[in-house]
Amino acid sequence: MRAALVAIVLLAGCRTPRDAVVRGQRVERPSFGYSDGFLFAVDHRRAYPDVFAGNRPYYVDDGELGGRACGLDLQFFSEWYGNMMTLYGRGSTPMPWLVRDTRGGVAVTLTIDELGPGHLRIRGSTHGFATFPIDIDVSADRLVAQIGTRHVDLYPVGHWLVGPLVQDDIASSIEAPFAIYGREMLRTMVPADEALVLLMMITCNGTIEYGGRPERGFSLVSSPEAQIGVVPETKTTVIRGAINPRGWNPPPAPAAGRR
Repeated sequence: MRAALVAIVLLAGCRTPRDAVVRGQRVERPSFGYSDGFLFAVDHRRAYPDVFAGNRPYYVDDGELGGRACGLDLQFFSEWYGNMMTLYGRGSTPMPWLVRDTRGGVAVTLTIDELGPGHLRIRGSTHGFATFPIDIDVSADRLVAQIGTRHVDLYPVGHWLVGPLVQDDIASSIEAPFAIYGREMLRTMVPADEALVLLMMITCNGTIEYGGRPERGFSLVSSPEAQIGVVPETKTTVIRGAINPRGWNPPPAPAAGRR
């Protein structure tokens, strides 16, 4: 996909503190980075150390996220009010899950609940030309998501999450396998980073080699086992993969060491 290059510039004058108070102790804020080596790279600077801590303040500054995903430059602030997280920056972008922010930029607000260790429920809805629902139930062992009109229902196979992708709207109709490599990363990703990467990459038209053939999907890590590419936009194109939406059997995982 040839995506337009769009920059979201951080709001001027804001700076995240170097330290945070967690459970009564002042600790240095950590930084994180995630990349597949091709389609996305996201850095999170000065993250709040534990946004799900029981005695966490109602409001926390969760640092700055920047990088690139699916052909777009990204730069956001992250902030939390209770279990509601907002990513906001200044600029414009074609992503339908971003809306105009009262501070003059763009933003997405999501409710994020920790259902168990490494198991998140990410929900939200934006209202532009039409309602754009977001509902992601994600762990390293299962991922069920609706993002706009795109649905995925993925199960673990080795290091992969695999299952059907179904999308049916005015622009395109898609039924195809979908695969994510490096599912173990979902056990430890920072919630803000996980939400941003999943929103960007599930809606991106990337492909990854699985079972010896290219399938729609992406990798959460850089690995020679994951051959990654990009497919053209699917406007007005109907794609029929080897899929039974009511009971899809994923193809066998590639043999160890396969490139």
